[in-house]
Amino acid sequence: PASEFVECSKKGTVRVWFACQPFNKAMNACLGQYTTEEERDKIREAELQRKI
Repeated sequence: PASEFVECSKKGTVRVWFACQPFNKAMNACLGQYTTEEERDKIREAELQRKI
C-alpha cells in the first residue's frame, strides 16, 4: 500500500490529496496494526531493556 501511495503522489500537485486518497487510506489501514497502544508499549519496553 505504501508504494502505491508514493507512485500516485508523484503524479500530481495540489490534486494529490484527492487523487491518492484511496491509496492513503489503504496505507494507513496497513500501518494501523503497528501503531496501537500495545505495540508502542512493546517497543518502549524493548528499548528500556536495551538501555539497562
